[in-house]
Amino acid sequence: LVLIETEIWPNMVRLMAKTGQITIVNARLSDRYYNRYLIGKQLFARTISHLDWILARDQVSAQRFKKLGVPENRILSQGNLKYEIPHPPDKNSLISLRTDFLSLKTSFLFVAGSLQADELEYILPAWKKLQKEVSGFQMVLIPRHPGKKDDFARVLVQSGINFSFSSELDSAHTTEQKNHILLIDQMGVLKSWYFLADAVFVGGSLCNRGGQNMVEAVGYHKPVCIGPYAINFKDEVDLLLGVGGLEIVHDSEELYAFIQMCHNSPEAAAQMGDSGYQAIAEQAHALDANISKLSEIYTS
Repeated sequence: LVLIETEIWPNMVRLMAKTGQITIVNARLSDRYYNRYLIGKQLFARTISHLDWILARDQVSAQRFKKLGVPENRILSQGNLKYEIPHPPDKNSLISLRTDFLSLKTSFLFVAGSLQADELEYILPAWKKLQKEVSGFQMVLIPRHPGKKDDFARVLVQSGINFSFSSELDSAHTTEQKNHILLIDQMGVLKSWYFLADAVFVGGSLCNRGGQNMVEAVGYHKPVCIGPYAINFKDEVDLLLGVGGLEIVHDSEELYAFIQMCHNSPEAAAQMGDSGYQAIAEQAHALDANISKLSEIYTS
């Protein structure tokens, strides 16, 4: 059994330990989880005893697992898998997205991905300004959970904004019909939209949900902004802020200013994207290290 980060479910671990070895990959213990486990250390000890390997994302997490009782000889610090550079999307799929969903008049594409419906109160006012000021401005909204698309639709209807679900559009639609907000309710296309974007906002961060992975968009050299609530990605945020490869926006006005900068100063936006990419690329070594160790563990 290979677990990811903190998906340590005691009963599953107990049952799988009877069958084979259990490894945690990109093992991570945030302050919140670590303090919880410390309080219940005795209860957690039995589960910990079933773990054969901890492939930690950093030395801090490695030391925390050690203090919880994992023997040091079962712990390795292998680097953070979230720093891996994403592969470019398939060229044909990109062509299909452009053909089916974007107007020929689209000159600037803003993608807000992994969104919570609560964040629309910040995004929509910025969109209303930009669609008036920027010719060919197009916004694409991608909910974190496609199953909650009706929550997004409700807000858009109440705001009197025209929109379409991506599942209901095809290439037969006219340019005029496409030129409004596009709400993505399909799985597996987030990275493709990030790749096409001129500017990106990564959600779960303007409402206190811990944030989502901004490295995916930064890995495509994109200028990226997030809200102030991205505690789940603290290390990544600190790294990117340190090199000017990420911007934090606190409200609709700051989001508007960020997108406006990306449109009016494409050289500065490109520099921001390149700075973030270089910082991520320098950290991108964990995948090979983890695969090598997993191969050793499960073929021995």
